[in-house]
Amino acid sequence: GAIYYNTWRSPRQMFTVDDYEAFYRAGLKDYYADIDLNCESDGEKGGDVDLRDALKPDVWLALEKLWFPNKPEEADIFTDWLSLVVTYSDYRVRWVPVLRSDQGMGKGTLVNTVLRPLLGAGEVKEMDYARVVNQFSGEHFMSRLVVINEVETKTSEQYRKLKDKVSDDYLFVERKGEQAFDAQMFFATLMFSNKEKPLIIPENDRRYWIPDFIHYPEHFGKDTAERQKETSRVLGLWRQAVTEEGGLKEIAMFLRWLALNRAQIHNEAPSSEGKTDIVSNRTEDASDKLVIYLNDQLHDGDAVKVSDLQKYIGAPLSDADVKRVLTDQGWQADRHTISGKQMRWTKGGEKARQLHEPRRSSY
Repeated sequence: GAIYYNTWRSPRQMFTVDDYEAFYRAGLKDYYADIDLNCESDGEKGGDVDLRDALKPDVWLALEKLWFPNKPEEADIFTDWLSLVVTYSDYRVRWVPVLRSDQGMGKGTLVNTVLRPLLGAGEVKEMDYARVVNQFSGEHFMSRLVVINEVETKTSEQYRKLKDKVSDDYLFVERKGEQAFDAQMFFATLMFSNKEKPLIIPENDRRYWIPDFIHYPEHFGKDTAERQKETSRVLGLWRQAVTEEGGLKEIAMFLRWLALNRAQIHNEAPSSEGKTDIVSNRTEDASDKLVIYLNDQLHDGDAVKVSDLQKYIGAPLSDADVKRVLTDQGWQADRHTISGKQMRWTKGGEKARQLHEPRRSSY
């Protein structure tokens, strides 16, 4: 009684050799025109157009301006990453762009109008965190791109569960009712979130690149509602330019040229101010620091006192703040005593076996 559906579609040729040559000649023409202007004006005009800029389609430049308005270097990092992912099916990128934005800034538009057509609809898997770390998630990784939506992790343990998915060459693939096996992986990972702090990241992390938070452009309106409405209208025009006015072909040719000629390869996530703002170090939010400490340094059966944790963190966390974090992380209040010392909180719901006294912070 099983029903099978044939979802195969013949590959779509994005552009021909003639298309690519015409695209390249047009870019060279603009590039040389700028050089001529610079020479004729004795250096007073022109001279600031790179071949990359001359070849970049206006439709792609528009998206870069929307997402990275004040950081052209971040636009270059993301576009370089994307060009490598689209061009090389056997290249394993071991770091992840984490794009944080206001709601409705075009993340889904990028996936559906650019990434799926270029990589193949079946080669782009959209998942949430729970599905990514699920026992049977391995099959989804046998694709070109895994998009993790609405990322929000609150513990260092959740960070660790993502580590192998991002950077390991081999992952375990387990399908229900079938023999499990190890498979070599080549997929890239892209994360989206509407949270300012979507991940708890240790100080020396090399897996996540986090550009500035993407907000609605201020000149789109006098308040959030107007800016959101104008952003939606602009993205509608952008989508039309990509799907109906030849924009997708231009993007495909540009990404191919970039990957073959100019894209910078990063073996680990580039540094960024956005990452510095949320990374787990001495300047981060004290509550996040406490969460990391509880998950990394304590175990089931350990017991702690609120006052000891306050001294360890070295920040003005109230009793209520510490208790809220402890409760969120699965700790329970009790009155067990060990060696004559009264306990306040234990981990894992077990009877306290030992008193944990925090030492000087190493964070």
